[in-house]
Amino acid sequence: MIRHNFRKEILEKLAKREVKDIRLRKDVSISEFIEKIYDACIFPYDEIKMALSILEEAYKDKDCIHFLGIPGYFLATGARGVVSDLIRKGLVDVLVIEEDGLDYDISRSLGGLYYRVMIKNVNNILLHELRIHRLGNLIFTREDHESLLVNFVLNTLSKLANREKLSLTEVLSLLSKRIDDENSVLRNAFKYGIKLIPTSIWRSITLNLIFAWAHRENIQLDILNLYKEMANIINNAKRTCAVIASKEARTLVGWWNQFRGGIDYLVHIMDPGSMEDIEMLGDTSSYELTWSMIKRNGKYVTIKAPKLFTFILLVELLYEKIG
Repeated sequence: MIRHNFRKEILEKLAKREVKDIRLRKDVSISEFIEKIYDACIFPYDEIKMALSILEEAYKDKDCIHFLGIPGYFLATGARGVVSDLIRKGLVDVLVIEEDGLDYDISRSLGGLYYRVMIKNVNNILLHELRIHRLGNLIFTREDHESLLVNFVLNTLSKLANREKLSLTEVLSLLSKRIDDENSVLRNAFKYGIKLIPTSIWRSITLNLIFAWAHRENIQLDILNLYKEMANIINNAKRTCAVIASKEARTLVGWWNQFRGGIDYLVHIMDPGSMEDIEMLGDTSSYELTWSMIKRNGKYVTIKAPKLFTFILLVELLYEKIG
């Protein structure tokens, strides 16, 4: 009898929902479909459900600063339009991006054509000989990438002659104003007053051109200004929320939030096969918590699923959730 009562008590605490079979039908919304997946107890959509709950609460909090941290390759894909839409809708306050994303965004804004690889087992040596770059399942020519970037960046910088000192923010702002593409993340970031923070400065043709030009012109380039802006944001934030899909952005956003006691709301998207993330950093609870990067009473979830697909799905569901 004691064992029976104990088992009943445990079940009541652990088993919140009964598993239900899925019955597929036409004309179902994405949110309804996800609800069915959730009821069917199919991984990882229970984590997505939790992420939506966290983000809904965070966006109702008017005093919350929202960080978005993404890999650069997101902007080489059609997800660039999703990121720009988030900025236009006022759902991002600080965009932390791996620096190569600047290159993909600018080159595509200038008319660079990116294509999806439609053939398996592509000969990468042949692509190299043909001056074609490959990025996962994307390909683009050097003329659609380096050539566009070099001409655009250097022509823009030529208008900044006779200056003794410049901040990297000023240079990026000037570049953004010369872009005529409504889907450009760089353009929208500065147009809507979003703080754009590269995770580093070396892995980008655009940033390397800026540094080389500043050295040649004997202009002092202030890169610390970006991090002063980050410090001001962190110091003045009452609460913070972060959606992170990049290891580099995860470290940068988490480290800075450490100085204010941690992130209040965190959704971390991790590729399920990303052993580097798992071995170096571990899951959210074992890394951020012990370093005070998220608050002990904060709300957080790690979604182990393909980053790009999960990010777009999460945004679509968020739109349905919060309008």
